Order: sequence, then C-alpha cells, then structure tokens
Amino acid sequence: MFRIYSMKGLLLGHNLAFLLLIVVTGAMGLLGVELRQRAAEESQRLSSLVNLVQETRGDVYRQMTEVFDHHFLAAPRAATEYRATGSRIAANFAKMEAVAVHPAEAAAIEGLQLAFEQVRQQTDLIMTTPSSAFREADHLTVFFTADLEMVWLADYERVFAANDELMSIAQGAEEDRVARLSRTASLILLIPIALAGGLLLVSRVFVQQAFVRPVNALLAGVAAFGQGRLDHKVK
Repeated sequence: MFRIYSMKGLLLGHNLAFLLLIVVTGAMGLLGVELRQRAAEESQRLSSLVNLVQETRGDVYRQMTEVFDHHFLAAPRAATEYRATGSRIAANFAKMEAVAVHPAEAAAIEGLQLAFEQVRQQTDLIMTTPSSAFREADHLTVFFTADLEMVWLADYERVFAANDELMSIAQGAEEDRVARLSRTASLILLIPIALAGGLLLVSRVFVQQAFVRPVNALLAGVAAFGQGRLDHKVK
C-alpha cells in the first residue's frame, strides 16, 4: 500500500485533491456557460422561426382578403397588395429555409410551401379576371359555386393547417430544449457536489490511514517503552 511518511507529503496530497476539485468545478462552470450560450442561440433560432410562421400566416390571411376585396369590392389597390403580400410570403419562406436545421422543420416548411403553391395557382387565376366580370349575377354565382365554395378556400385551409403544424414543431422543439437544459443544469450542479463529497470521504480515510493510525501506533509504542516493555515494536 502506498504510504506517506511526512506531514508535508500529506498536505501536498490533500491540496492536490482540492486543486483537482477546483479544476473540475471550473470546467463544469465553463461547460455550463457554453451550454447556456448554445441554448440561447437555439432559443433565438426557434423564436425567429415562430415569428416567421406567424408572419406568413398573417400574410396568407391578408392575401385571401385581397382576393375578396378585388372581386366583391373592386378595390383598386387589391391586386397590388396581393402581389406585395405574395412577395413577402416568398421572402419568409426563404428565411424559414435558412433558419431550419432539423429534418422535421425542413419537411414542415416544404409542406407549407406546397400547400401555398396550390392555393396561389388558384388565386392567381382568379386575380387575373377583371373584378367587373363578377359584378354580374351570373358570373357571381359561378364564382361562388366553382371557385369559392370548394376549391381555393379549401386550399387555404390546407395552408393554415400546414402553418399550424410547423408552429407546433417549433414550439415542441423549444419545449424539448428547455427540458434538456434543465436536466443538464442539474447534472452540472451535481457533479462538483458529488466530487467534493467523494474527495472529503477519500481524504478522511487517507488521513486516518496515512497519519492518525501511524501516530496512534507510535504513541502506543512510546507508552509501552515508558512502562518498561522494551521489546515492543513500532512500524
């Protein structure tokens, strides 16, 4: 068994043990800072994705109202606003693709784009028809039964459903991130505490074996010599 025969060596071992504890605690702290930084970046990314999803949903709804305004109210700026809204939606899709990093997010964005492309084909066709053509009763009936009733409004519903799915994926990822961060923070906190407790136990056993017991044996030997038992042996 390894023995230390001096107080200097004993104190050196004790100091090295606590120096190790300090180094490990510092490393855990640096790891915690790094994880916090990554968590902040991920939170910012997910927040950006959620904001883009919300903006896109609002723009899709506004674009739908522009179609109504163009045909039912003959609004002069409806077509211009419709195109401007389409440009914003396309720009948001490009931003979403840049922000997405996980396959589930990319798949949801692709599904949203597909749904929007289907509805855009319908609304583009409707928007190319002069609004004056729908002020006549016959054409208005055709518009309701053919275009409005089952076709492009149903496509808009699919767009909104795809939008909600992407929103759910982003929010679910945020909840998973918070849960992982909580577990990691608990682990980072427990490691130095467990290490400190282990070092305290080891150092107590070490001091007992390396110093207390040998000194007690020496004192017992001195007492035996004082009693005249000169044949008593001390390690």
